[in-house]
Amino acid sequence: MTNWAEKATANILHLSRANNLAEALREWVTTGGYEDSHNIEEVCELCEHEGLRYQYEIENLTTRKTLWVGSTCITKFIPLFENGREIIGEEAKASLLRRRQTEYENQSREERAFDLLSKLAKKHPDKFAQISWRTTWKLGYSAKQLLMISVYCKQNGFTFNSADFRINTRRGRVVDQVGDLEYWQYRRLRAALPKSRRVNFDAYFQELK
Repeated sequence: MTNWAEKATANILHLSRANNLAEALREWVTTGGYEDSHNIEEVCELCEHEGLRYQYEIENLTTRKTLWVGSTCITKFIPLFENGREIIGEEAKASLLRRRQTEYENQSREERAFDLLSKLAKKHPDKFAQISWRTTWKLGYSAKQLLMISVYCKQNGFTFNSADFRINTRRGRVVDQVGDLEYWQYRRLRAALPKSRRVNFDAYFQELK
């Protein structure tokens, strides 16, 4: 028995109904639970692999026990379903996990951004109480609007992470606004730009320095 199988057997059999590893693994499915620890210190509860950042929750359909595992264990050993259909093949399963991870991360970004906007609305209702601050989140803000959020966060001691927001660079005037920023302002807002735009603006601001 391989080292992986030995550890998996020890960690999953006592939480399953089946008496062997292959059958026990078929009892488990993903729940949709996902965690990003933002470090590489987590451990897979199935195979005990260390150095994980991303973890997915799996649940036994019979015993209702749960484990937090890494993506490799899911793509190789745990059944994965989409719309009631089992996804077959490691590459297809990995692709689905990446899509789900993007969905989870976008949802988390939105929750953090809305929480911050709510705090600002309480402190400065004349500036941030308008519903447009929330309805504009998906489309993206102008550079001036996001800089305003940043400034008021600093004044109130709120943590501001520009990666939780988006600058709408599809508008020419917004692109011009980014180019008019001071370098320190650009660095503060940089993560809200699309990656393709960051490359061009990084070069632009380096020339100005």
